[in-house]
Amino acid sequence: MVKAKPWPQQTITVLVRIHGIDTPELHSKCGNSRQLALAAKDAMAEALSTSGGELTLSSISGDKYFGHVVADGTFDHGHNAPSVMLDAGLARRIRVGRR
Repeated sequence: MVKAKPWPQQTITVLVRIHGIDTPELHSKCGNSRQLALAAKDAMAEALSTSGGELTLSSISGDKYFGHVVADGTFDHGHNAPSVMLDAGLARRIRVGRR
């Protein structure tokens, strides 16, 4: 979940999926998947803390899931979100729009 500032003095909270990666779901019925999802969440939180809490979103579009957006994400320290998650072994690369 991201607090976005799309306009001056406006803040919205939105669920964001990062382009090009798939991570385990927090609400999975599988305990192992939930543990991996929590590890992915922690890795993203750590990356955010080392970048001053900022993640710049770009190429923002709608998602097939109601209430989500899909975007590219870059941390202030220059690393992109997919690389952080892939390097940690907590995501798999996907082709957007293909199964």
